[in-house]
Amino acid sequence: MSFALFLAATTALGQVPIEKTPDLEVIHAALKEARARRPRDAKALLALKQGPIEPTLAEDLVKFDWYEAGSWSYPEKKFGVSYDDDELFQFDLRRYLADGAELRFSLNINRRDPGKRQLTHVNFTLPPPSSAAIKKVGKQTYLEGTAYGEKELHRVVSYEKGVLIVDISYDGVPNSKLVKFRDVRIALPRLFESSGK
Repeated sequence: MSFALFLAATTALGQVPIEKTPDLEVIHAALKEARARRPRDAKALLALKQGPIEPTLAEDLVKFDWYEAGSWSYPEKKFGVSYDDDELFQFDLRRYLADGAELRFSLNINRRDPGKRQLTHVNFTLPPPSSAAIKKVGKQTYLEGTAYGEKELHRVVSYEKGVLIVDISYDGVPNSKLVKFRDVRIALPRLFESSGK
């Protein structure tokens, strides 16, 4: 999150070329640093109301990659990522292109040989069937996601210093009371190239 030993990025079905091979040691270090910045106090995370949202959010959505640092599950009453040691073996990333298209990547570490790592693109179709944008509805800020032609709005709780917290609802409508997850995503510089084409 030594890395350069193993990199696999193919153009097989479900894969997209990674045009510039990342330095896996650098990307691993960046992901570990991002992971350390996630909120760890469940009470404080759940007590957040819609708070500070830096005005650069729409621009930053496209500028950075987004590490999926974990989710609080309201139905299960726990973080979706529960075990720190297990978590270290996989880091999931989202990337948003200028046209809104969403790409997903995963950095995986071999459990038996931690020296082996691979960065893969994990979209299942080309071009990606999902996209995202920032939308305002009244005074609220939402992450608008579109997948297979269906739009959903999920409330941005806060965005400050590169930490994005989003409430993911069951129904994807403004002011939904049916919140399933409180997602934590952390911005990090783009350390490799892939256009999804």
